[in-house]
Amino acid sequence: MTVLVPTGSSAQWDALVDGAEGATAFHRHGWLQLQARLHGWRFVPLLVRDGGRDVGVLPLLLVRRGPLWVEAPVPFPYVGPLVPPALLPAVLAALTRWARRRAVAVTRLDLGPGAGGAAAVLREAGWVCEEATTFVADVSHGDVAEVRRRASKSMRRSARRAEQLGVVVADATEEQVRRSLPALLAESYGARGVPSPYPAGVGDVLWAACGGREDVLLRSATLDGEVVGLEVALVHGDTLYDWAGGTFRAHRDCGGGALLQLDVLERAAERGLRRVDLVGAVDEGVAHFKRSTGAREESFVMATRVHSRLWATARRGSRVLASVAGRGLREPAAAL
Repeated sequence: MTVLVPTGSSAQWDALVDGAEGATAFHRHGWLQLQARLHGWRFVPLLVRDGGRDVGVLPLLLVRRGPLWVEAPVPFPYVGPLVPPALLPAVLAALTRWARRRAVAVTRLDLGPGAGGAAAVLREAGWVCEEATTFVADVSHGDVAEVRRRASKSMRRSARRAEQLGVVVADATEEQVRRSLPALLAESYGARGVPSPYPAGVGDVLWAACGGREDVLLRSATLDGEVVGLEVALVHGDTLYDWAGGTFRAHRDCGGGALLQLDVLERAAERGLRRVDLVGAVDEGVAHFKRSTGAREESFVMATRVHSRLWATARRGSRVLASVAGRGLREPAAAL
């Protein structure tokens, strides 16, 4: 019998994560707890127990909607189950039972690159699956110079321009992270017409939790003492996950973005890591930039499941109302 059991032990959780195939930096207990605190979510750390043995983990991030709980709008990928593939159908059934008993209306699970046939299992169990894309660079060669050789000509040219202008990439200082990270996230999301999901204090919380840690890479690019851009990346196993970063729009033309991104790959190669996951691509412009580093495209699966008939009915009703309202706005004469 496969069951889900909540745990209050971060050590027990991380021990299972460390031994699991497909685990990422985003599965670590501290990271999920940090994000839940930042956003006001509920983090539910569920152990997967089969035959009396703990064999995996299933993290859930939830928000309250009236009397129900639904999936949190998590702005980073791979938050999904780490279980032996043969157990996935039983885990999905156990999750449905668990959710219905606890007023959890909707859950979301992400399965990282290399999950194989998991999407078929999810669809068969009634989950709605969507394929997304990330970019992964191979740095197993361990050669810092090779990182640039594998980048596109335009990427190398931009990086050289930044160096000629005097852009300096180094470990980010506490002040840079606290002050510039919130502003950079706000600008990045704002450029796409949406507000940043991160609160203004994200830099303070991140530095307090991650400043000075060996498994967290915090790098800044500066020009004449002014912050051009930042990168925040997390190490897990042999992979560096480039969680957040970029350059301010006012400095896009100086090449600092290319220099900063290549620096992340170079630091990973220098550390003896094998892969750098550039974590998604929100549009074709970002995809082109990440592809220019020499990274290859890999797909992963995002899946959602509605567990509550009440929630499903309410969602259908809201879509109908939105459709009627939309027709009324487009066709005022018909509405009269």
